[in-house]
Amino acid sequence: MSETRESKPFFETNWNYLLTICQNKHKPAFGLQWLVRFLLQVTAFFCLDSMVKTATDGLSVWVRRVAIECYAVSKLVLIYYSIQKGFTTDGAVVWILIYLSVDTLHALLSGIFLRYLWSDPLSYKRNFILAFLNYMEIVLCFAAIYNYYDYAKPLCKESVFIVSDGLKPENLKIKDFHLGPNQVIYFSFVTAATIGYGDISPRDEFVQKIVITEIMVTLALVVIIFGNIVGKLDRGVLDE
Repeated sequence: MSETRESKPFFETNWNYLLTICQNKHKPAFGLQWLVRFLLQVTAFFCLDSMVKTATDGLSVWVRRVAIECYAVSKLVLIYYSIQKGFTTDGAVVWILIYLSVDTLHALLSGIFLRYLWSDPLSYKRNFILAFLNYMEIVLCFAAIYNYYDYAKPLCKESVFIVSDGLKPENLKIKDFHLGPNQVIYFSFVTAATIGYGDISPRDEFVQKIVITEIMVTLALVVIIFGNIVGKLDRGVLDE
């Protein structure tokens, strides 16, 4: 059944949300929690996701839903395509992809900290699918960062990654070697899953810091966001 309600005006609605947060009367918060709410709401006006919603002002909620879904899928495809075609060796491209992923993180965090301001989701199943796509986008963005840094740093005695084709030390490839597109994607997903096979490992200190960041971000996404959505599904908050 098609959705006949009209979408709310984005800027007017979010300005009212900001006033509600500042007044701190409805479900009041204090300290860091209030600060996170305030920063998320202020920065909402500058996100690309917000522009998509603004472009659908006055249209049906169904149209806005489809637009948001197309936007989420297009970002995922763009990052994957950029890695496969080698575009992520260009720093400007990587910064654009990082911006898109930060926009995604903003939307996910807003869904946690600002949910009390919003109407109930039309579909928790849809939210789960979108969260899964967003998760893959974040992981691919880290793969793009690994790919850029791998090629940006000149090959020398100590390469960015160590690649092992077996357990014997002589099978280690530690110089004059760049990871391919599929290898950086594989490494990023293995890192996000905290499996740690050891066949590809970071040698560079800066890359090790990126790995730590990815683990922290992806674990937070799984525990907080997926846990929140699945919890509602377990309680029977389903839609047909």
